[in-house]
Amino acid sequence: MRRPPTDPFPTERVRPFFWKTCDSCKQEFRREPGWLIIIPVANLFVCEKYLCEECAPTLATALAWRRKYTEYGPPPQPGDFPAPPPKRRH
Repeated sequence: MRRPPTDPFPTERVRPFFWKTCDSCKQEFRREPGWLIIIPVANLFVCEKYLCEECAPTLATALAWRRKYTEYGPPPQPGDFPAPPPKRRH
């Protein structure tokens, strides 16, 4: 018997009971349909990402977001880079 390989880290449709933050638009949602994306980080560790239905209405959109996230890494946040040092006046 043969079959195509399955994804060990599936993308699931969820309706979270507690507040979850969408990793695309940074809005919180709960008791609404959304997507749980599990991304392997190292060995047995995984990273859980949530997407609301407004950002990813279909499974194909959620998988495209996951592929983009794993290929290019997370988008930079406003506080990630240090501010440039102040210029000195002579």
